[in-house]
Amino acid sequence: MPVASGTRLGPYEIVSPLGAGGMGEVYKARDTRLDRIVAIKILPDALASDPQFRERFDREARTISQLDHPNICTLFDIGAQDGVAFLVMQFLDGETLDARLKARAPRGLPIDEALRTAIEVADALDRAHRAAIVHRDLKPANIFLARSASAPPIAKLLDFGLAKLNTPAVSPAGGSMLPTAAANITAQGTILGTFQYMAPEQLEGVDADARTDIFAFGAVVYEMVTGRKAFEGKSQVSLIGAILEREPTPISTLAPTAPAGLDRIIKRCLAKDPDRRWQTASDLAHELRWVAESAAVPESAHSQPATAAAVGRSSASMWKVATAAGVLLAAATAWAAYVGRSTTREVARFFVNPPEKMSFVSGGRIGASGIISPDGHRLVFSVRDRSQISLWLRSIDTLAAQPLAGTDEASFPFWSPDSRSIGYFAKNKLMKIDANGGPPQTLCDAPGARGGAWNRNGTIVFGGGNGPLNRISSIGGQPSQATKLLPGEADHRFPTFLPDGRHFLFFANYFGSTVVERAGVYLGSLDSTDVRPIIAADSGAIYAAGHLLFVRRSTLLAQPFSLSTLDTAGDSFPVAERVTRNFGGIIAFSVSDSGALAYGLGPTQSASEAMAQLTWVDRQGKSIETVGVPGTYRGLDLSPDDKRIAVHRHDGAGGDIWIFDGARSERFTFDPAAENESPLWSPDGQWIAFAARRGQKVGLFRKLANNTGSEELLSDVDVVVPESWSSDSQQLVYRTGRGSATDLYTLSLTGARKPFPAVTTPAIEVHAQVSPDGRWLAFQEAENPGSRPEIYVRPSSGGGAKYQVSSNGGSYPRWRANGRELFYLESSAAGPGSAFGKVMSVEIGPTQASFDHGAPRPLFDSQYTPYQHPPGATYHAYAVSRDGQRFLIPRPQAAVVDYAADAPIAVVLNWASTLKK
Repeated sequence: MPVASGTRLGPYEIVSPLGAGGMGEVYKARDTRLDRIVAIKILPDALASDPQFRERFDREARTISQLDHPNICTLFDIGAQDGVAFLVMQFLDGETLDARLKARAPRGLPIDEALRTAIEVADALDRAHRAAIVHRDLKPANIFLARSASAPPIAKLLDFGLAKLNTPAVSPAGGSMLPTAAANITAQGTILGTFQYMAPEQLEGVDADARTDIFAFGAVVYEMVTGRKAFEGKSQVSLIGAILEREPTPISTLAPTAPAGLDRIIKRCLAKDPDRRWQTASDLAHELRWVAESAAVPESAHSQPATAAAVGRSSASMWKVATAAGVLLAAATAWAAYVGRSTTREVARFFVNPPEKMSFVSGGRIGASGIISPDGHRLVFSVRDRSQISLWLRSIDTLAAQPLAGTDEASFPFWSPDSRSIGYFAKNKLMKIDANGGPPQTLCDAPGARGGAWNRNGTIVFGGGNGPLNRISSIGGQPSQATKLLPGEADHRFPTFLPDGRHFLFFANYFGSTVVERAGVYLGSLDSTDVRPIIAADSGAIYAAGHLLFVRRSTLLAQPFSLSTLDTAGDSFPVAERVTRNFGGIIAFSVSDSGALAYGLGPTQSASEAMAQLTWVDRQGKSIETVGVPGTYRGLDLSPDDKRIAVHRHDGAGGDIWIFDGARSERFTFDPAAENESPLWSPDGQWIAFAARRGQKVGLFRKLANNTGSEELLSDVDVVVPESWSSDSQQLVYRTGRGSATDLYTLSLTGARKPFPAVTTPAIEVHAQVSPDGRWLAFQEAENPGSRPEIYVRPSSGGGAKYQVSSNGGSYPRWRANGRELFYLESSAAGPGSAFGKVMSVEIGPTQASFDHGAPRPLFDSQYTPYQHPPGATYHAYAVSRDGQRFLIPRPQAAVVDYAADAPIAVVLNWASTLKK
């Protein structure tokens, strides 16, 4: 009979049901005396009403309650009220080993996980046996994998005190009266336990002792390692025959990666004759520890650096000309070598290409990036089919990939530690989906979020989107802050957990900059929001095989890292070259627990730096001429006479401003490490304003356009970006702040030079442009970092009505010199992977008290792609000639984009073996 919430059983208040079965109902309850959560199990009436059973049950329950062991679920109390008999036990959060195995079917657990669980269960049995208690129903359903403060789950042996008899027990002398499964009565006594894991003596009705549990233990470990039950039959009769007469298939046949010593241990556990088995669980645990230590690769073995070509040196032509059959054969051969190894660990490499007529997408941009599951069996990756981005899955040993339904607009996927679920971000939400299919689940709002990590305790840490990292339970809820920003930092992103599950690495991004001297890998902890820097890098980092893996300048590096000091312990060295390189710390590589490395192949360094060509185009988008040499251009502006161009040219480690005058080019600033950016030419042609970031200091400067004197207008500002000059060149509109705190201010360049608010609202205002007559201010506004921006116009004097100009998203407004036309880029969304479509034109009526404008109309495809546009970009994306007939736009080089779109994912099995050399 179900017990209602709020019911009191002695001092215990029922909270909610947890489950029900033949053994009775299980409830979550609160101990009102100690204010703690417990589990209440209501015993079946058939047992609770039997006086003989109750007398012995009470006596044994008192004994079991004294079993103080970390791998045994504690029995706190027994009681009865109003005819209801119940047990009070430790409340555990996690899953049973049975559920874990079913989720992994038909595969077994990773060897290290199986060994760890086996050792913990063996220790629990040893403690019980020393107290003269025999479990008699050891099976995966009675082993609980409990989440804890440590990284891996802790195995807890359950149900010493839970009867599951359908009839009164008639037990022979000795053994426990606290079985857990349905019983079948024999003439000699009671068969207690579950057939699948019963020892031969149990089936024959002989007294059970500690060696009976050892037989069941062997069957459980066999199943953990192989994914198959040790004994199977189509009926109870055939199953009993298998247990009594047949030997199971050796695990060396079903799981070749398992240590050889484990086969011997399990075989001895499953001996038909109890005298031939391990005689104590203590000896068994000792042997298992020896196997686990022998199987582990010592950290010192990884101390020698590999050469730069140790992993992934293959020419582009190899994968471009490979046939599908060849790729499949290579993958199958490599996988066979991987799973077929014993004590030797050979390195195998192959490539994974995107599905036909699709391209890989890394963080919303063209580029290969595959995230390998912790068990090393599957890859998840984002692909683009025309304009749609979604997640696809592919097994390592097959050629075909399958889409994950419902993952439209997905970015930054990451795996759960058990390889069963995938977290990702879509439509400003943090989502998760079962890797085997099913509907996606929304965990929380996550506007503009970038990257996530999932630990074994069910905690997810994810990029906050223009802010610190957040944390949330994997079942959803309200996120809380996990880190706090240091001075000058724009946001924290792309976290990965260390093995302890408490500490994590992440990428700290500095506003408008990926300068390696400032941006890089930091360390955080779930125990505090404090953070500290670890290494300078262009990407986030992953810990594996005693090293941190990270990217600098398209090279994957490894640097020794100590888990005891939580700091680097040696010099870095190259592991792979030509790794996909994206802006803003994106991790385009992954590592599995089983020793597989996957990384996206990108263009060569020289090609990656030559991403765009400054191009003049007409109102139909047709190219007229190019300016300068190909490069990475981040922001540009025209002189008032259209003859000169001020442009920020980024070199991968910083950037300076250059002036292009016809065929001539002249350097305008001279400190690449300062990240001088966002040049802005004054309407009188005398000055160029720009932002400069030197270490933690951010300043707003103006310099004479003849490349002579300069002055600092604002100093020691957290964030400042020049946006627009007033028509008389006496005021400068700039933006400041981060995320939803981003606002527009106007700085007077005469008198006291005090800034005053231009547009300050709870929304995000950027890319302001003062109209040529000085009356109107056009700007881009979005409700939050992940929402779609639109273009608005309001009086430049402040206050007054606000007019929405765009109708389907808009970014980067620009005025025509006569003030009768406003241009902008159509923008479908903000945040990572923002896609810019057509150049739009809006006709502006005669300037009057109210703002008169027409409907937006498209001119041409901007070809301004997410590949050129890192998240949080602050620069001016394009420029317009005075007559509005020409547009200067950085156009991507077709060869570079095609090359990146066609790049595969490289997979390296047993990659850590190269670290020994």
